[in-house]
Amino acid sequence: MKKYDVVTVGSGVVDVFVDTGMKGTNGKICYAIGEKIPIKHLNFSTGGGGTNTAASFSKLGLKTGFLGKIGDGHNAGIILRDLKKFGVDFLGVKSKLHTGYSIVLDSRENDRTIFTYKGAGEALRFGEIDKKAFNTKWFYFTSMNDEAFETQVKLAGYAFNKGIRLAYNPGMSQIKDRLSEVKSILKFTNVLIVNKQEAMALAHKKDFIKELKSMTMGVVCVTDGKNGCSVYDGEVLISVEAHKNVKCVERTGAGDAFGAGFVSGLIRTGDLEKAVQVGSLNAEGVIQIPGAKNGILSWSSAMRKMRENPVKVVKRVY
Repeated sequence: MKKYDVVTVGSGVVDVFVDTGMKGTNGKICYAIGEKIPIKHLNFSTGGGGTNTAASFSKLGLKTGFLGKIGDGHNAGIILRDLKKFGVDFLGVKSKLHTGYSIVLDSRENDRTIFTYKGAGEALRFGEIDKKAFNTKWFYFTSMNDEAFETQVKLAGYAFNKGIRLAYNPGMSQIKDRLSEVKSILKFTNVLIVNKQEAMALAHKKDFIKELKSMTMGVVCVTDGKNGCSVYDGEVLISVEAHKNVKCVERTGAGDAFGAGFVSGLIRTGDLEKAVQVGSLNAEGVIQIPGAKNGILSWSSAMRKMRENPVKVVKRVY
């Protein structure tokens, strides 16, 4: 049985990035019906929360596996080759279903709208997982729906009974539609990572970070885009101010890069301040290069960036 530091549980998709140079207006990218719009740039890469985080964990020096469901065609082959390139073992299931696929429409302001088809990834069943094939210290759950979400609910209890630590990054759709099940995962969660909108949907008090802490077994991290993030362990609140001079080219995968970087830092150092720096710097690397995996950092490069241009961190008892 092979041993891992972390196994990610989530989707694997092929992303196509479509840059039309269209200008966003009032928070929307609009296309006229019947219009033929030329494409300035077209790029293909792999994505999905499960493979994105797995790539970051592995590049940051952890023995990593990816647990998800893919198809058996050309796109599945692309995902498997990319996992191998990053040194990630595929621990999941191959099926006759279509592999996930996403279309990322970029605007002139580098905002984006994503059409995503999760395909086989949403069909992962708990009974198909070969749990005897691997041993891990951590699971990292990314956003999943349908049967795959039900599998995460069961896998959270399995992890707790086996002494496996759990980091969880749910999405807004799960929080809105399956709140009670999300909370059932939270009670087994050692690290919760959500953005501010997701945090406010999960918790109803003004002081939502303390309420979220009461739902989990460990640390809560709330991200807020260019405004940075906050981390709370029940005693100390750490606030992080994002660098202002980073040029954003494309945001896809930034949340996955932050989450995997933060948990990697926590696993490798046990220090929340260092962990949140690694997460922030990893996300900054991703937004500067198109593609969800192209800008992720190695551990040595993260440490170098931390020394040369540290992220501002403020700690206080809370």
